[in-house]
Amino acid sequence: MSIEKLTWREAEYQFLRRIDWLIATNTPLDKAQEALVDHTTLFKFYCRLDKDDKARNLFRELTLKFADACGTSLKKQRTDSFFIHGWLQILSRYGLFKEIVRVFLQNLRKQKPGLCEDVVKELSRDYLAKDFDLTEKDREKAQRQIKVMAKDMYLLYETFINHNQVKHYESFKTLAKVFDQQCETVEGADGEKMEIVIREKPKGDEIISTPHNTDARYVKKGKQTVCGQKGFITVEQLWQLIMDWDFRTTS
Repeated sequence: MSIEKLTWREAEYQFLRRIDWLIATNTPLDKAQEALVDHTTLFKFYCRLDKDDKARNLFRELTLKFADACGTSLKKQRTDSFFIHGWLQILSRYGLFKEIVRVFLQNLRKQKPGLCEDVVKELSRDYLAKDFDLTEKDREKAQRQIKVMAKDMYLLYETFINHNQVKHYESFKTLAKVFDQQCETVEGADGEKMEIVIREKPKGDEIISTPHNTDARYVKKGKQTVCGQKGFITVEQLWQLIMDWDFRTTS
C-alpha cells in the first residue's frame, strides 16, 4: 500500500469537522462530533459568497447590521505588536554622541552656514566628514572619545541655548536632552573648570537611542538576543471577505 500524499487543505478535509469552521463557530474540539453546524453546509455557503454577487452583498449588509446592533467597531478590528530589527541594533554611546552632534551640525549648516562654520572650529573633530564611522573597536579609546564628545556637546549647548532661533531646532532639543540623559556637570573646586561626568546609566525612562527617531524604544523580546523597536499596527477594514487562496498567496 502506497503512502498517500496530501496538501494541507486536503489533509484538513480528512477531519470530520473542518478545523477552520470549528474555530469560526467557536466549537470546542472535544465537541466536534456533537456540533450542530455542519462544515459542508458552511463551505457551500462560503463558495456561494465567492461566486454570487447577490449573496455576497446580502451577507455584507447583514454583517454590517449585526455589527451596528451589537455596537462593534469595525475600524479597529485587531492590534498586533511587532519588532523592527534594523541593520544597526542600537547605537552605542560612542555612536550616539557622534550621530547626535553630526545631525545637529548638518541642520545648522543648512540653516545658518555662518554660525556652523564658526562653531566647528572649536570642536574636537570634523563631525561632518564624509568618512564617518559610528563604531570604535578599541574600548579604552572609545571611552576617552566619549568624554571628548561630551565636551563638544556641552560646548554646542552653551553656545546656542540662548540663541533665538537655533534653540528651537528639533535637532538641538535632541542634543540637549541626550546630554542631560547621558551626562552631568560637576562644579569644580576654586579656580578649576567645571567637569563633565558620563553617567553610569542614562537618566530617566524614555531614553533616546537615535536622533533619527527619538520615540524609538529598543528592547529584547522574550529570549531574542537582538534588540528591536517595539511598535503596534492596527488593521482597519470596514468589511472584507477573505478567501482561502488569499492566505496561500500572501503566506
